[in-house]
Amino acid sequence: MDAPQGKSAREERRLSMGAEGRIFFWCLLFATILWILNALSDSYSRFILVKANYTGMTTARTFTDPLPQYYRVFVTAKGWDLLTISLKGGVEAANIDLSQFKGSYILTNKFLRDDLRNQFPSKMTVNSIDPDTIFLRNEQRMSKRVPVRIQVHPTFEKTFGLGNMITARPAYVQISGPKSVLS
Repeated sequence: MDAPQGKSAREERRLSMGAEGRIFFWCLLFATILWILNALSDSYSRFILVKANYTGMTTARTFTDPLPQYYRVFVTAKGWDLLTISLKGGVEAANIDLSQFKGSYILTNKFLRDDLRNQFPSKMTVNSIDPDTIFLRNEQRMSKRVPVRIQVHPTFEKTFGLGNMITARPAYVQISGPKSVLS
């Protein structure tokens, strides 16, 4: 007898399982994409690191204590906004104008929050900043020429020694900083 022209029931079931598997995969992928889109529309809070650029400082005056180079800022925003910031590599540097501080002042969290709020995207809320308080002690800048002193006391094994005196080049360096530190 001749073999039947159609496919066997087993082959049809195997083909049907492959098609069902592909449909299941596409449905799963579509559900995952919808879940991610839904999750990114929620608000999230997290810390971001912001580099500080200080402007308005004169060369004739300097701050006694070093100013922080980075701030840890706690923000709340939509997942999309935080994802965009993460993909960009973070927020660009924040510009902090110090021209209004001429003597000794305290830079508070409220001042920094208000200043950073204007520089961040409008959809982002600045909750807190670390460090929360910065003491600004503004002094006259001074330059001073100081000698370079070598404080080395080498020891050698027997039959070894120092051929010549150890000398420093340059013999002097010019440093600058707050007058109270350099005096």
